[in-house]
Amino acid sequence: MDHQQPTASCDLTPRPIVALEESVVNRIAAGEIIIRPANAIKELLENCIDAGATSVKITVKDGGAKMLQIQDNGSGIRKADLGILCERFTTSKIRKFDDLSSLCTYGFRGEALASISHIAHLTIATKTRSEGVGWKAQYSDGKLAPLKAGGPSDPQPCAGNDGTMITVEDMFYNVPQRRKALQSPSDEYRKILDVVTRYAIHNQGVAISCKKTGSASPDVNTTASATILETIGRLFSETLKKELMHLEFTDKKLGFKVEGYFSTANYNAKKAITMIFINNRLVDCSPLRKSLEITYQSILPKGNFPFIYISLEIAPDRVDPNVHPNKKEVHFLDQDEIVERICDKLNVFLAGSNSSRSYNVQTLLPMATPDDKGINSSQTNTSQSKTSKSAKVLPQKLVRTDHRSQTLQSMLRRPTGLSGDDLTPGPSNSTEDLISSQMPALSNNSSSQAPQSISHTIKIEESRCLLKSIQDLRQEIKLKNDDDLENLIRYHTFVGVVDTQKGYSCIQHETRLHMLYHFSFCEELFYQLGVRQFGSFDRIQLKPAVPVQTLVTLAVDSEPSEYLDGIGRSHAVQKICERLYSKAEMLDEYFSFQIDPASGTLITLPVLLPEHVPNMEKLPLFLVRVAVECDWTDEMSCFSSFLRELAFFYTPSSLPLESMSEEQIQATDEDEKEQLKQLIFPSMKRYLAPPSDLRNDVKQVTSLPELYKVFERC
Repeated sequence: MDHQQPTASCDLTPRPIVALEESVVNRIAAGEIIIRPANAIKELLENCIDAGATSVKITVKDGGAKMLQIQDNGSGIRKADLGILCERFTTSKIRKFDDLSSLCTYGFRGEALASISHIAHLTIATKTRSEGVGWKAQYSDGKLAPLKAGGPSDPQPCAGNDGTMITVEDMFYNVPQRRKALQSPSDEYRKILDVVTRYAIHNQGVAISCKKTGSASPDVNTTASATILETIGRLFSETLKKELMHLEFTDKKLGFKVEGYFSTANYNAKKAITMIFINNRLVDCSPLRKSLEITYQSILPKGNFPFIYISLEIAPDRVDPNVHPNKKEVHFLDQDEIVERICDKLNVFLAGSNSSRSYNVQTLLPMATPDDKGINSSQTNTSQSKTSKSAKVLPQKLVRTDHRSQTLQSMLRRPTGLSGDDLTPGPSNSTEDLISSQMPALSNNSSSQAPQSISHTIKIEESRCLLKSIQDLRQEIKLKNDDDLENLIRYHTFVGVVDTQKGYSCIQHETRLHMLYHFSFCEELFYQLGVRQFGSFDRIQLKPAVPVQTLVTLAVDSEPSEYLDGIGRSHAVQKICERLYSKAEMLDEYFSFQIDPASGTLITLPVLLPEHVPNMEKLPLFLVRVAVECDWTDEMSCFSSFLRELAFFYTPSSLPLESMSEEQIQATDEDEKEQLKQLIFPSMKRYLAPPSDLRNDVKQVTSLPELYKVFERC
């Protein structure tokens, strides 16, 4: 083919600059937004979701080039708005430029319908819930057009359901170059299905279906009640569904929240499937996508790829969606830091899933003949492959512990409780002796003398309570929950108790070693367990029942200056006992804390954590503090202050008595360490929602990267 080349003899006279006609401008702009039918479906589908639709039905003919139809049950379009509906830059989403900083919808430009009307025949039928009739209109080049030749161009009344139905016909009829550039109808339909599938997975609560014209059953069909994981299993496969792990966390420092489903090391595909939603908008965030795929390279064999669905929520004022006309790209602040944080978190999860791998291998049967060598069998290798060619994690970043691991010792726990032989009252010459002599034998109705199972099998149900004060306390716990601390506690590995009397223990989280003040964490755990079980506590039976006055006297004698306050000792004891007797009915009903005013005895204590018995040396002080420190004037304050005192009473703390021998002190110390390791810290993983107040009670001691700098090995 000959091409005419410019020559020196060409006319070099400058051409005049003219303003393009509006129709030309609009058609050029439409080509930037609507590149193929899949782009039109994306824009229309987003409009449906913005309109609050819970059901969206899509019908496609000839890959969308001949016809696209999308119907929803959303809010509909007012008749008054139909006249300007398809003009450029008309929208209901924003009013001024500053609204982009608080954008919570998909659309905002007001260009999608206008662009479609410039390159296709567009028909819209709509009905709002407040109108008794629907309206139908046709558009061409952004303006209303007659539904029938020679007829009026105004919208015409029609019957219809609430919502909107948009029909796009003969796409690119007036742009032949673009129409010729389209792929085959089947390829274009696959691209449409890909877009619909991604939005169907992300938009839980919206039923979405997509089918070809004349097809009896849809190729994509989801229900509004399905979860994200169920939708993935329905649209892809149950095999993939079983190999997905859920990742969710919030980073308050960088101001973002992440939720997603990621394939484990056992899932291998020949093509990567990556779905990235930022503020509910389907985007192609190249830095995040590439970083996630690189993270998988260390665990997947070469030539295999993962499945990734991730939803990233960032404060709208930190995101700029106004980057490209098709809204496929967004920019956001702290992009590099956010991407790194997500990949670090994913790497930790993948390291845990990589401990077990499944492979299909070829094996030979015994006495096999040469003809039998083609027999394939599937074997599961439960250890990580040593011959794997995948890249290794750097030793200073390798997590060598699993927070879910157990020990044989933890499977058998000696029963808690106090032996009656050890509690036989004897002569008491000191306060400590008197405390020991008055401690009762305990009987927990739920315990037995047989070895008991470890604590993580214990499930503590939340009681059903209609009291607003308790509902407020439960809500307060949720609101004060610190996500970073919760992640630390939930996924830690217990290292050991440093000092029982000072209350320090060490735990490992990922590659970091932390020391925490376990007294504070235990007290918060028992407080939250008290709120959780309000009104439905099991009981610890005291045998025999303990005289309340005797215990109160012990506490007053041990701390006279704090409780006498200028009054006589006997009078102070009497006032404290009277307060306890007057609240006995309420304490028994709500907290299973039973005092018999007639006999003046304490009969039962509540069970906050099965298998755990509080330090009974603290019982006298507990009774006095309940009477003196609790706020009895307000219901919510009363419940909260009592549960705080109860939590302090149940918190393990070694208080060695002067009369104890060295062997007894050591035995008590070992028993407390065992309770912390086997019972209390595992319970924290499951039930504790740590408030940010506890941040000061955790200190990082060191980390594997820091140790590696010193020792050059781990």
